[in-house]
Amino acid sequence: IVQKILHKVLDAKYIFVLRTVPNMVTWGAVVVLDYAPYINGKFRRDE
Repeated sequence: IVQKILHKVLDAKYIFVLRTVPNMVTWGAVVVLDYAPYINGKFRRDE
């Protein structure tokens, strides 16, 4: 009985992680792409 409960909890957490991680990666990529032109522009001005 305990193993079944643990299995359900772990499955729920695993599904949550699988859903959350790609979203975090996507938002991370969006943030990087938003800041990349700013960083590139800043470095070009310094040179």
